[in-house]
Amino acid sequence: MDRIDLEVPAIDAVVNYLAPSAEKPVNYTFRPPPGVPRRSGTPEPHTVSVRNARALARRPWLDVEGFALLDHPIGSRSFRDEESRSAYEREVEEVLKSTTGADRVVVFDHTLRSASPEQRAELGARDPVLYVHND
Repeated sequence: MDRIDLEVPAIDAVVNYLAPSAEKPVNYTFRPPPGVPRRSGTPEPHTVSVRNARALARRPWLDVEGFALLDHPIGSRSFRDEESRSAYEREVEEVLKSTTGADRVVVFDHTLRSASPEQRAELGARDPVLYVHND
């Protein structure tokens, strides 16, 4: 990280990683079989420094940092119905194709998440993810 990047204000945040274990971790995305816990393993909290990547002197890029920030207006912002979700997915596919040079992009999952029980019920959203994960 460039020195100038260290001047971007940071906050400390606690994130949960899965503690090392000899047992293979299991996580059911949906309701598990009766009597089976939704997830196994033990959370292990870690404090990490988080910075606003928009303020970095050098913009992150996919091949280096594993993510990129793009300036691209997206027209569709409502996820309340299938038509608006599909329009958003098509826009995202086009942005990814033009940015990466990919011939084909497929959105295979469009998950809405919310901490609000009301929004989860209204939008069909799922609970927030409380563990560090990659996908």
